[in-house]
Amino acid sequence: MDGFEFLEIYKNLDPKYKAKHIFGLTSSASFYDLVKIKTYVDITDHIYKPFTTMDYVSLVKKYF
Repeated sequence: MDGFEFLEIYKNLDPKYKAKHIFGLTSSASFYDLVKIKTYVDITDHIYKPFTTMDYVSLVKKYF
């Protein structure tokens, strides 16, 4: 299962089971993937691989 398959299932999940934040982690630089990920309202933000310590710190400061 890739991330988009997960999101298709997740979007129909009962809201009481959904996370407060969901972050997409991608290695794709495809314009189409970036446009597609923005169609999912449950995605809080997206991050590119490699996921670094600085990325982690930035997410924590911004969202938590």
